[in-house]
This record gives sequence, structure tokens and C-alpha cells, in this order.
Amino acid sequence: MINRCNIRFLILLFLSIPHAGATGQKLSFQNYGEDKGLIQSQVLCITQDLQRHLWVGTMSGLDRFDGTDFKHYTKSDGINSTIPTCLLTASNGKIWIGTFMGIAAFDGVKFFNYSVEGVPENPFFSSILEDSEHNIYARSQKYGLYHLQNGKFIKNNILPGKNPTCVIKNSKAELLAIFDNAEVFTKKNGNWKPYYKISGLETNEVLLAATERDGTMYLISNKGFLLKTRETQITARQKIHAAAIASIGADNDGNIWVGTQRGIHVFDAENLALKAVY
Repeated sequence: MINRCNIRFLILLFLSIPHAGATGQKLSFQNYGEDKGLIQSQVLCITQDLQRHLWVGTMSGLDRFDGTDFKHYTKSDGINSTIPTCLLTASNGKIWIGTFMGIAAFDGVKFFNYSVEGVPENPFFSSILEDSEHNIYARSQKYGLYHLQNGKFIKNNILPGKNPTCVIKNSKAELLAIFDNAEVFTKKNGNWKPYYKISGLETNEVLLAATERDGTMYLISNKGFLLKTRETQITARQKIHAAAIASIGADNDGNIWVGTQRGIHVFDAENLALKAVY
């Protein structure tokens, strides 16, 4: 299953250049831990703001890194929790922060905390997204999908009694909510509607994380596979040899990057062949 990685913080230098990851290229890595100013070494989430600062969520607070120094933010600065679990830089520059205690946002000056409808305690938000109309959504693994409305987060009841296992934004800026039966919903004209169903999953296989590139979706399943789809059909699968898989992303050079507790695995987007492990 997808777990948060408790690993030493790695800043990949390719984040600052447009194309990094060509076949055979040896990438440079620089390690940043507590010895270099990081507030705590167990990193849960990262985002880059519009000024290209990196925001890093750790088990002991939120850090902003300007390339030289870390600035620490904790509950004393107004965040509702010391443990950020997901981050988003919105199109207006605001930093959105999911935590074990709810949702907060930083406008460049101060933090604002938002209430979540119908959640008793400890909602643990695992992802925050912004749609094409600049609406903010947050997904809780336990309670489901919420969106910001009139100053608080309201539950999206897409399928009665079911919560999406994964929510992503595709290249058309559409939000896609994926359920445990591999059915995909999207929001059109203010309403969630069935979009398509993914075929080719194994028995009891569930989709837990996804990224999209050029109309092709790449997914991580609960059985530890990297899957490739075209339209509604799974066309390739590759086993990921790691117990804990934390994240997935695609670059501009035909690579799929998967973060695990055993390092970063790089796969070829065309045939899912493993190209490198860092």
C-alpha cells in the first residue's frame, strides 16, 4: 500500500531544470538534513511556490527553503498541527497545508485554519488539489473528498458509502476521482459524473496513486505494481520492488519517477522498464 516515507530529505537538483532524466544520465543529488538546517529529517510532502522556494512538511513542522536557508513554521506560528501531510501551491500563490488536524493555508503573511464539515477529529488529509476554476479540494483517506465553500471544507458525496482511493488532476485540468471498483468520476458543470472505468486490474487490486502524461495515466496499485493505461485499458504493468511506495510523477523526458522507502525508482514511460534506482 501507499505509505509516507520516513527517509532523509533529498532535494533533487533536477527540480530546478526543465529536462532531467535522459537515458543513461547520471543525476546529481544533494542531501539536506537536520545538520543543514532542516527542522526534522522525516519528510512527508514537498511543494514549490511561485518564487521557486521549496516548502517541506516534516514530522515536526513546516520548512521553507530558499536554496540556502530553512525558515521554520510550527503551531506557534498559527498552523493547526506540527505535522503537515500534504502541500499545494495554488495558482494565486497561496500555500495550502493538509495536516492530521485539518487544513490550513498561508497567504505570505499569516496562517489561516479551516473547519471541515462532519469530521470529528484527526481527519489526516493526504492530498490537496486545485481545479481549473481555482476551487480547492482536499482528500482524507478516512473521510473522503472535500472542497472549500464559504470558508469551510464541505464533503463531496460522489458515490454513497464510498470514498475515492485516489484523486488527481489531469492535463486538461479536470479532477478525476478513482474508486476501489476502478470507476473514474470527474466534475463537470458543478456535478460529479461517471467518466469511465479502468479495465485490466487483478482480483482485489485497488488504485492508490496516479500521474498523467500526454493523455496516458500511470498508476500505483495496492499490490505494488506500476500500471500504464491508454484510454480505459491497462496496457502494461511493472512490479515495484519496495514495501512502501510514497509518490509518483512524470517528467518531460519520458520517465516515470516513483518514490519508495528503498529510494527513487525511474521507469521508462513507454514500456515501464526500470531505468535506474537512486
